[in-house]
Amino acid sequence: MDRLFFTCEHTSYLVERDKVDKLPLLQRLRYWVHLQYCRACLNFKRQSDRLDDILSIIFHKDYAKKKLEKMDEASKETMRKRLEEKINP
Repeated sequence: MDRLFFTCEHTSYLVERDKVDKLPLLQRLRYWVHLQYCRACLNFKRQSDRLDDILSIIFHKDYAKKKLEKMDEASKETMRKRLEEKINP
């Protein structure tokens, strides 16, 4: 039975690996079957995909450049003080 179904741990690994390399057909099929019956892994995949989308938007060159240009020095200093207060109460 272990050869037929992946564990949740292995499936979560494949969720991330699938973003880097295309999985072989049999492995992809077993991965898909696991996602069909395991809602926890399906939710993990959805959250991981969403996080990748958000990070790609944030770290896109133009977006990051615009964000940095909009923050003035006074705002940066205020942010530094608030972070310092949180770290050292």
